[in-house]
Amino acid sequence: MADILEMLMSVLCQQNTLQQCQQFVQAYPDLIQQTIYFAFFPTVFVILFIHVLSGAIAKNIGEKYKILIGISIFVFIVLQGWYHYLLLLSRFWFISIIVLGGFYAFMNMGIGRQDGGGGKIGGKPLKSIGDYVKKRTATAIRGDEKSLNDRIRREMDAVEVLEKQIRRAESRKPEPDAYGASMYRQQKMMKMEEIEALIRELNQMTSFEGTDIGKSPDVKKHKNWLKEHQKK
Repeated sequence: MADILEMLMSVLCQQNTLQQCQQFVQAYPDLIQQTIYFAFFPTVFVILFIHVLSGAIAKNIGEKYKILIGISIFVFIVLQGWYHYLLLLSRFWFISIIVLGGFYAFMNMGIGRQDGGGGKIGGKPLKSIGDYVKKRTATAIRGDEKSLNDRIRREMDAVEVLEKQIRRAESRKPEPDAYGASMYRQQKMMKMEEIEALIRELNQMTSFEGTDIGKSPDVKKHKNWLKEHQKK
């Protein structure tokens, strides 16, 4: 059994974290406790974590990929040398599982109650919070928010180039290029409308139920930029 434990440590403790794993194991008096605290408790914790995370991602790309995503996440955790962090969490594994399990059930099942009029109010608000957390996790992992922000900034750069061309056309000597300035203004208007639509998409992606809760700070920055350049 000691050989099995050594083999597990050599596999799971990557990125020069073997020494930390050995120090953790040596804190327990016998081989049975060492094996349970090293392999069993962290595995239970990471399975629950991966189940929630892969479910959030698979919801957007298809349930049939859930197992593949879960395995990939676990392998990634091991290869990055993060397994020894799970060992530290396993000291408090029971509390962690109760909290995470309770939170997950709370968000997905809700707690029904009776209001003053006798009608039942289910867990829809709670489920909305759970769905929002899953959505934000999935978009962060896929990089959707960053990609959308990058696209908005590219369009902003294009607008600023058009503004320079407008000024150049209007100040052309010996007389202004009115036709060229008009064409550039039309292109700018189209770009501004596209940016406004992209900002609405970013706001919908990051905000909770259309409120300011969780909204990306970039939304406000982009809106301020939009107001400033609509005047030019």
